[in-house]
Amino acid sequence: MKAKNVKLSLLCIFIGMALYPADVLASKLTVEQRLELLESELSANKKELQKTKYELSTYKNKIATLQKSVAENSYRNTAIPDITATSPVSENINNENGEINQSGSHVPVKGTQQVAVIDSNGKNTTIESVTLKDISKYVKDDIGFSYQGYFRSGWATGNHGSPETYAAGSLGRFGNETSGWFDLTLNQRVYNQDGKTATAVVTYDGNVGEQYNDAWFGDSDNENIMQFSDIFLTTRGFLPFAPDADFWVGKHKLPQYEIQMLDWKTLTADVAAGVGIENWLLGPGMLDVSLSRDDVDVYSRNFEHTTQMNTNSIDLRYRNIPLWKDGTLSLMAKYSSPNKTDQQKDNENN
Repeated sequence: MKAKNVKLSLLCIFIGMALYPADVLASKLTVEQRLELLESELSANKKELQKTKYELSTYKNKIATLQKSVAENSYRNTAIPDITATSPVSENINNENGEINQSGSHVPVKGTQQVAVIDSNGKNTTIESVTLKDISKYVKDDIGFSYQGYFRSGWATGNHGSPETYAAGSLGRFGNETSGWFDLTLNQRVYNQDGKTATAVVTYDGNVGEQYNDAWFGDSDNENIMQFSDIFLTTRGFLPFAPDADFWVGKHKLPQYEIQMLDWKTLTADVAAGVGIENWLLGPGMLDVSLSRDDVDVYSRNFEHTTQMNTNSIDLRYRNIPLWKDGTLSLMAKYSSPNKTDQQKDNENN
């Protein structure tokens, strides 16, 4: 009988130790303290439950949106049974979803329409909604190609034969020339990593004759001419002392200032090749500086022949200095130095 009582007592002790933590057993709690502890744990459990319900509701909404999109795509694919296995992007890339044949009916899309995008990062999967315009912008930025330019063209006639160009090359000549002028620039980013970029830029300009159908470039008897006015590489983020400035090298020059309506350039520069920095934030303004080469033909005293003289120039511009609201000041300076040959120096003394 005593053995049974001892076993029963030990069993009660073990059950008590399992139900109550050591700190509770060490210090005897009152009924009020125990109720307060239970209420605190219950409140924490309720908050955790509400958080879980919110996350579950958000996840269900995203899944429903994705399922709706998949269902619409499936219906479209079944309505157009002729599906090929190749990808429209490249011949060596397989299209997992198949390619809709061009003979099928096309569904019009808008840039504001949204699509579901799934991003899987390890065990975490997120579903985001983006517009087609966002995707188009991303693709253009990822390719890194852009284009800008200007050209003029039109039709003209006269009351006595072919129209004649009036005041070609003079001030305010827009509308007085009957040819087609063009100025086109192509930009292609070739490097983009860790905040550093490099872009190749090519600008070609010239004139297209609008008198004859078969006017070829290079023929001195017609108006068709073309030149590459810019071909250079510009970079950003490579200069430790000016990470936001543009550093370029090649055939390029600092920006020109022109009054478009008058076709009049207040500041211009002739450059064959050079190196420079633009948009360098220095003090209250921005600094542009370039070192360039532009050789010139120097006539002899009797104007019978010319010789090539090498010329190098330094162009400095400190601009966008704030003065008042919507008022800025720009300071510009240029220095050119001839690099004469011995023969040219001797000719100056004769």
